[in-house]
Amino acid sequence: MDLLTKIVNEKLPCYFISPHLDDAILSAGSLISYLSDKTKVDILTVFTEASPKPYTRFCRKFMKICGYSDADIFFEDRRKEDETVCKKVNVNYKHLGLIDVAWRKKQNPSQIEKFLGRLLPEFIHLYPLGRNFMSGRIVEEDKLMISDIKKVFQSFTFHVSSFKQSVVFCPLAIGNHVDHVIVINICKQLFGANLIFWTDYPYINRGNTAEGFIKKRELKSFTWDKNLEKKRELILGYKTQIPALFPKSLPDMIPETFYAKI
Repeated sequence: MDLLTKIVNEKLPCYFISPHLDDAILSAGSLISYLSDKTKVDILTVFTEASPKPYTRFCRKFMKICGYSDADIFFEDRRKEDETVCKKVNVNYKHLGLIDVAWRKKQNPSQIEKFLGRLLPEFIHLYPLGRNFMSGRIVEEDKLMISDIKKVFQSFTFHVSSFKQSVVFCPLAIGNHVDHVIVINICKQLFGANLIFWTDYPYINRGNTAEGFIKKRELKSFTWDKNLEKKRELILGYKTQIPALFPKSLPDMIPETFYAKI
């Protein structure tokens, strides 16, 4: 019996741990839409908030592309979109309320950093440039936040353990986005062998940066090519993100690839 058949036949609860408000649907929307009427599906999204002004140049530019100038309104609309999409596909959702990497500020900046930050907000941000948070390198100050996320997930682990079996999905962190790296690291520690990894879309289009991890863990792949039009419909529900992610047009959907200890 293959893994998906086992999930459906035994109605195993499925939990998708999403770094951001669109990641689970972008990377696994076809499979989620298939499973949603066959078993219990939950999407837990970790980074769902912004911090107050001032914003970095990256944040201002990103929001402008998406048609916004106020991060609170931007993220409120993003959360509403996610709620609508999740309800449309009949899955449960939970927003954990952590701050998105591009908006994370230093908790205790020095006096000189505070002064310079009034002139150039980058001085008071943990990841001031796009290349900083696409490096896969987690800064020291994020460790306290990571500890807090673990506590939330540990209580969640207890909840999951109340089921006879369950299956947890998380990103492979292809593309080395820091928030994706944080999520996979926590999931590896807490959920172990139960994990199924999705390939991060659209980052996978630029190459698979997780090949070393896949080989080391001896993971096997499986591909899901059904419900692709449904996935396209769901992605279009994230209207705030389309201009930044797909500036020309939403491309044809490609089959989803997952990795697990099958």
